[in-house]
Amino acid sequence: MLDYISSVAYFGSIAVTMMFIQILPLVSLVIALTQLFFKVRVKTSFLTVLTAIFIKVGHDRGVLEKGQIEIGRLIDHIYAPSLLGYTLLLSYIYLFFWFIYSLVWWLRKYIENRFKEGNDRKYKDQAKVNRKRKVLVFFCILAFLPFILFTGYYSHQYYLQKTLIVESHSPRNINKIEVFESGKPTFIGPSTIEARGHSFVYIKRPVFNDGDALSSRNVLVIWQGDYRATIILQGKGQEDEKIQFMISPQTGEETFKVLR
Repeated sequence: MLDYISSVAYFGSIAVTMMFIQILPLVSLVIALTQLFFKVRVKTSFLTVLTAIFIKVGHDRGVLEKGQIEIGRLIDHIYAPSLLGYTLLLSYIYLFFWFIYSLVWWLRKYIENRFKEGNDRKYKDQAKVNRKRKVLVFFCILAFLPFILFTGYYSHQYYLQKTLIVESHSPRNINKIEVFESGKPTFIGPSTIEARGHSFVYIKRPVFNDGDALSSRNVLVIWQGDYRATIILQGKGQEDEKIQFMISPQTGEETFKVLR
């Protein structure tokens, strides 16, 4: 029963997130244009209009697979990886907080206007406005905090957490290669591997495995001596991909190169 509730909550949050990302630029654009028309918060409204237009243009340019909804395009851009993908992600984060702030701002203005009537009760009404404002801010925090925490937890589990799947040592145990799976596979994207040696140099590559978690069967490491190796990535939904790993015996510099 607990697993069923967790699954419903997880996929429900994904559906809400997908819908929110789908309509957020359009809703923000309408609100920003309305505020510009009434000359309210002109600077941030103008910036929001530019951000919404940038998101629309960014989705239409460099789309990896046409016909996807915005959340699919955004994830494909990030998986690429590309500067456009990370810029789109930052733009969505800005729109999200701008939308929440605008919602609180307009509700606060509405409450203030309701309690501005009656000059003889000015101080009493102001106290009510302050209380309403605090209650409103507290309500917004309570309303969005569980969603943010829930999304953050599953984002860490499915996109950020690293799981070691292969550790291979050279013939004389001088060097080694570690291959991690970043996050977990989902129904909207491939798995991602991260291969590294001793240093901070690493390479990330997508592996299309039909949604299944990766294991040591998906990665084959073949050493050619102690300073050169070939990493072969295998997935159910892709052709084998080869990555060359080299270490300079003199400097210890490590390099990765994708072999086509």
